[in-house]
Parts: sequence; C-alpha cells; structure tokens
Amino acid sequence: MVAIKIIPKRTVRTCYFLDGNYLEVPFEVILMQKIGQRKGIISLYDWYNLDQEIVLVLERPVACMELFAFILENGQMDEAQAKNIFKQLVDAAVTMNAANVFHRDIKMENVLIDTTSEVPRVWIIDLGNGCFGTALPHKNFIGTSGFAPPEVAACGEYKATPTTVWQLGILLYEILHCARFESEDFFLEREIDSRLSHTCQDLLSACLTRDPDARATLSQLQQHPWFH
Repeated sequence: MVAIKIIPKRTVRTCYFLDGNYLEVPFEVILMQKIGQRKGIISLYDWYNLDQEIVLVLERPVACMELFAFILENGQMDEAQAKNIFKQLVDAAVTMNAANVFHRDIKMENVLIDTTSEVPRVWIIDLGNGCFGTALPHKNFIGTSGFAPPEVAACGEYKATPTTVWQLGILLYEILHCARFESEDFFLEREIDSRLSHTCQDLLSACLTRDPDARATLSQLQQHPWFH
C-alpha cells in the first residue's frame, strides 16, 4: 500500500542540486530525503518528474485517517490518549529539527492516526510548506494562516522552534477541547478546560504563550511532567 501525491508543476518549489549535472528537484522531496525514514514522519519511497506534474510515492499506513476526521468522528480525546499522540508528535518534531527541517504547517489535517490499535501511532505528513533553517528567523509565513504564531503579526518574523511548539499546542488544545483554537479569543478569555490535570494545563500554557521567547522548547516539552 502506498499513497500517491500529484502536484501540478506550476505550484512546486524547486531546488537545483549538483550531482554530476544540475537537477531540478522539488523542495518537498529534498526535505523528505533529508529526514529519511523516521518514526512519526511519513516516508518518501520514490518520485517522478512528468511533463505537467510531480508525482510522489509515499508510505501509506494501513487503516489510517486524518486526525481532524478522527476527532470529528469520535469526539474529544481523553488525556491518556492525547498524551500518547502528543508525545509521538513532539518526538517527530525533534527529529525534523535535528535534520534542520522546519515543517511550518503542523495541524490536525497534516497528521495521520492509526485506527486499528488501542495505542494508536501517528505520522506527520505534507512537507509542501516546509523549509530548511531552524536557527535564524524567517520573514514570510508560508502555511495555514490560522496556525501562524502571534509574532508573525506582531513583528513580521518567526523562528522554527517557537512556531512548531505553538502549532503543537494548538493541536493538543483542539483534540482535548474538541473545538477550533482561536488566538485572540484564547488570549482574552484564557479558556483551558479546568477539568484537565494541572500538568496538562501547564503544558498547554507553556505552548500557547504569546511571547515566543517565553514559550517552551521542544526539549522542555519532552521532559514535561505531564509525560512522566
């Protein structure tokens, strides 16, 4: 079983790599090749450069669905299930960060979840908006506008780790509240469900902080008491 992703060439960002000759390679392919076949991130098996389109041949886990569709079908997750899923996503984000890859568009629609297991696996998909560079600030936000961190509007630049943590925080908020996250409403009313454990509330607050310098790091998320 594989997944086939067909991308019109007019929409494809490309790189030129010297490998005996200059080759025009889709940026998404370069990012996935850089990451390799790693746990928690969908793998690229092959790709084809056709006349009008690029075709990617991707790993397709059996019996899986988008996390967004899963939540719509099953409703709000309990903390135990959310904890398992979130830990996998944080570990996958650390893997991408170690490869100097910045996804830029982590959201429920870009996560697949296994529907056959009591302890389901998840995979991050779609690096079409991704880039290299996890240290220096980025100027132009590419991704889903509703998931852009507050600093994009505040100062016109953003960094990889604080943005990734922000987007992971939104994802965790949505699966635990079964509701879409709205930045301004959140900052005005600070609506984290008080029925959640104190450590879970603390982790959400650490992710969803307006100041990117005060946000948790990926390493701090991995070590957070909620997981231990």
